[in-house]
Amino acid sequence: MLNLNFPCLFHLVTGYYCPGCGGTRAIASLLHGQLFRSFLYHPVILYTAFLLLRGLVFSILEFAKSGRFSWTWSGKLKKYDIFWLIFLTMAHFLILNALKAFFDLDLLEQI
Repeated sequence: MLNLNFPCLFHLVTGYYCPGCGGTRAIASLLHGQLFRSFLYHPVILYTAFLLLRGLVFSILEFAKSGRFSWTWSGKLKKYDIFWLIFLTMAHFLILNALKAFFDLDLLEQI
């Protein structure tokens, strides 16, 4: 079987996690229905899945109303969606690395 688990270069060089570390494991957990574990690995993945689901629901409702399917739904990304994506990414990055630096606690290895 092909191994697609590539090491993070930022982590290899610094010993700390980059803002995207945990994303692949979060996607795998989400696909296995482990929502809480997916959130712990990387909260942005679960939030993005919510945004996609919201878009699909708006598209289906638009299709039911107008009879045409379009991904240009009225539930486009809002400013607060972008804010939450950035906030969750940075909070995840800071919390993971602060716990590792100050308490020698490696959350991604603990999960």
